[in-house]
Amino acid sequence: MKRSNQKFKLKCWCLGFFAAVAALMPDSGAWAVDQIIGLQPGWNSIFLEVRPENQAPEVIFSGQPVEMCAAWLPTAAKVDSLTAADAVPTKSAEWRIWQPSASPSAFLNNLRALTGRQALLIKASAAATVTVSGTPVFERRKWNSPSFNFTGFDVDATAPPTFARFFDGSRAHAGLKAFKLVSGKWQAVSGTETIQRGRAYWVWCNEGSDFQGPVDVSLPLAGEGVLTLANGAGAARLEARSNGTLPVTLSLGLTGSLPLLQSVSGADEAAFAAPVALPLTAASKSVALRRVLDAAPDSATGLLSLKGGGMNFLLPVRGSR
Repeated sequence: MKRSNQKFKLKCWCLGFFAAVAALMPDSGAWAVDQIIGLQPGWNSIFLEVRPENQAPEVIFSGQPVEMCAAWLPTAAKVDSLTAADAVPTKSAEWRIWQPSASPSAFLNNLRALTGRQALLIKASAAATVTVSGTPVFERRKWNSPSFNFTGFDVDATAPPTFARFFDGSRAHAGLKAFKLVSGKWQAVSGTETIQRGRAYWVWCNEGSDFQGPVDVSLPLAGEGVLTLANGAGAARLEARSNGTLPVTLSLGLTGSLPLLQSVSGADEAAFAAPVALPLTAASKSVALRRVLDAAPDSATGLLSLKGGGMNFLLPVRGSR
């Protein structure tokens, strides 16, 4: 969605980010949010959640003391050991690198765009705050195995789960092996540590897995991670269940200009009135979402929040003809 076509403003709750606070700030457009990233001198491990409005690194880092940005390609190779962050290669099949044009080695750049849900290593020469405006991206996680995965998590910044809670019930992550970046070195985390939203970690996965965390959510999404509801069409079905041993109540909220109808587990259809509480067990429960017929223009959009079990997902929703 282009900014010139955006008419609505959104105010969302704050998200805690590594060495700073990331927030959903008032902005034009029902999808537009600002991810605020705090950088410290040296290497920083960052999970970029939003799809930037302008994806060019030279634009995102303009005027910032960023010496290098490296993006890991999870499908290019498997990682069975870790090294210090300062050993990031300047050019390899596993990494994409960007450096400012003033850098003598900028000719090696092969990172042309930053995308949503991307784990990054960013080297800064001084402390700084970088604001990235863009669209939240929702996707089901697919773990690369057997390998370390460089990734972040959709945790609730106000009540994040521990690593043990997040991976409760996952056979693929038994015997937790996860690492965080501390002073330029990778340091093992314990199961009792809480996960920080906006921070990227190396996490080992033993076998093929699509484990999502304490809450498992499935949706019929367009390729860009957007739920599209056509005017006068049938309902889209959101399937959710809890993972692990603890009960979860998923709370659904909605902001924006797209009025919806909802039906929980086959109940009578009613206007969507947030919050919608959905108690979850290991058995799947569903929420059918349908656009109110002719109630809004085709360009109407919304932002659906899914919060519970220490998780906090944001899902863009749009109407179509």
